[in-house]
Amino acid sequence: MRNRREERAVRFDQQSVDGTEGDRGTHMFVILSGRARTTVDGEHVADLLPGDLFGDIAVIHQIQRLATVAAAEPLRTCRLPLEALTEVIVDQTSHSRPID
Repeated sequence: MRNRREERAVRFDQQSVDGTEGDRGTHMFVILSGRARTTVDGEHVADLLPGDLFGDIAVIHQIQRLATVAAAEPLRTCRLPLEALTEVIVDQTSHSRPID
């Protein structure tokens, strides 16, 4: 299994941003604690809570980020780079079997 140093907890102070709408997506996040605010074209579209993901669409589809996510309060996340996501998918499919 590969080195997991990049898959780590990342903290964001209130109002800090990781990934702005239009940026290239190289990693996704899972919110562990706190709340984040999602905007598109400067308009609030959603609040994200523990258990929610962000950045996943850009990473999976290798497209620009569709929204800006900023910490609405101190935020703790787990960062997952594309390589880690790919590894999980490959590992899961290698253990699966066809449905009869």
